[in-house]
Amino acid sequence: MRIMLGCLSAVALTACANVAPGNKAALTTADQVAGATKFTMSPSGIHEAKGPTMRSNGKTWLVAATRGQTGDWDYRLELASDSEDVTKLNHASSAKGAEFKVVQLGLNGTSCRAYSLNCRVERMVAIDLDDADMSASGGGLDLSLKGDGGSVSASAPGYYVQGVAEAIARYDAKHSGQRIDLF
Repeated sequence: MRIMLGCLSAVALTACANVAPGNKAALTTADQVAGATKFTMSPSGIHEAKGPTMRSNGKTWLVAATRGQTGDWDYRLELASDSEDVTKLNHASSAKGAEFKVVQLGLNGTSCRAYSLNCRVERMVAIDLDDADMSASGGGLDLSLKGDGGSVSASAPGYYVQGVAEAIARYDAKHSGQRIDLF
């Protein structure tokens, strides 16, 4: 039995070693993004959604959301950069002039697993979005972040934002009426 388990482990490790990192199929439609969006629920009943991790132009990002006590979802764009220190950025705006709150994410704030290819949670920020930002983003999210560390642009294509929103709507339909019990 030990020999068989050892052989199976060796085969599995060899197979994993032959898969190039980042060789996943590209997500190019809202349905693909919706299917790749993951949901978790804590023991207290807090629901969290995380869209698939995307990489573009040296940046790693995803759209995430948390459903609070009121049943409303709080959306955010989580962002890390390969070459720029995003931790000093404290102001975000859209091309249309809308202002967004920037929140620093630390080691306690985010799961590193979502960013396993490029994990440096201590150097990430989240841009708070609201329902209007999500519903009006048919053309995507194009944001400019500024602060003492310079400026960085961040964008999420329309199909990505639409896919996360659709996944959340489907999730809500399946889990309607669930209450959050904080005590």
